[in-house]
Amino acid sequence: MKRLGWVIVFILLTTGMVFAAKTAPEYFSMGTQLYNAKDYQGAYFAFEAGVKVNPASAAGYQGLGNCLYSMGRQSEALVAYQKSLELDPKNTKLADFVKTFKPLDSITQETDKTRVAVADPDALSSGTASEPVKTAMGMSRPQVKVALDNGMWVKGYVGYDYALLADFKGGLTSLTLQAEANPNSPNATSTPAATTSSSGILVGAEFGVQIDQGNGFSLSVENVWTESNSFSNGVTDINDPNAIFQASFQPELFNISLNYYAFLARNKGDRTYLQLGGGFYQTTVGFTGWDPSTSKPVPQENGSFSAGTFGGTVGVGETLAIGDSFGLDILIKGRIAAFNQVTASQINNGGTTTDGPYGIGIYTPTGALVVAPTSLLSNSGAGYRFTTIDYSGIDGSFSFNFYF
Repeated sequence: MKRLGWVIVFILLTTGMVFAAKTAPEYFSMGTQLYNAKDYQGAYFAFEAGVKVNPASAAGYQGLGNCLYSMGRQSEALVAYQKSLELDPKNTKLADFVKTFKPLDSITQETDKTRVAVADPDALSSGTASEPVKTAMGMSRPQVKVALDNGMWVKGYVGYDYALLADFKGGLTSLTLQAEANPNSPNATSTPAATTSSSGILVGAEFGVQIDQGNGFSLSVENVWTESNSFSNGVTDINDPNAIFQASFQPELFNISLNYYAFLARNKGDRTYLQLGGGFYQTTVGFTGWDPSTSKPVPQENGSFSAGTFGGTVGVGETLAIGDSFGLDILIKGRIAAFNQVTASQINNGGTTTDGPYGIGIYTPTGALVVAPTSLLSNSGAGYRFTTIDYSGIDGSFSFNFYF
């Protein structure tokens, strides 16, 4: 519990810092630093935030213009420069530059010959504009990985899922103990056994939008296929007096989540982030079995149980940019999602469909897993209850991202 407390404090402090308000000079200073590091998209976000705080800042709009110009968006840069001159018409040097300014939106690779230098940091902090100047260097600048600064992304991911499923797996294990305690079992052909697993494969897709330099939101859709969990009393001969009794369950999880991203630390080509998510979860449990009470030649029964709930996730990830448009991502996240009643509208028993509803439950005197009508499982006085399909656990995923 002590460790959990530290984790909660860390999350609260982190999210508190993300949403802490900054002053316009702080945003302008941040923009200047990012611009000088040739992180033009990041600088643009900082200047944009600054002019939202102080819409009367001529220096802020000049900074926006410098970023847009450096990214090859000259027409938009001209609009920002004109807005700066409206706020500070005495900036004659900027006015002279604008008079000779010819948008070059056809430029796709910015060079030092076309780049406009950022305004002086002291001038930005004080709220006065300074002259944009062209540099005289003739060398093209090195390529900068700008993928992480693009405003939107889509990604596909795959990974490993671990789900607790403790109550569900415990019910299968108790079936084994119950069969072993049967005076007629084991016999020469019978060795009761349960196979339980918490492991699964995770596959998902996501669309995200970066709101500003430190925050973003996404919508994700994912599915988890958990390994089959089963029980067998070991009898293989249908004429055996103990009768064949086998049951196999295939759990699956689907969810749609809205996620918040807090970008904690970044360099030119990588960044670390905190992800908080919440959404709708649905589990489906496929069931097949051999019912010893059925006298038909093929006493097989099957059904599909399902339930829905709301759940959430918290995770930490690292993204590495590849060039200007792509990235690789590693995410570790914990999940909370549990289903207290999974039901099926009908069961197919030996080729005959029987209307339900049916549920997956526990016979409390022995702890054994059962498939029974929900009316029986709701009757605690009869010694039954619904089992909990607890998909709380942890995921580790690897993704390929496209930024645009």
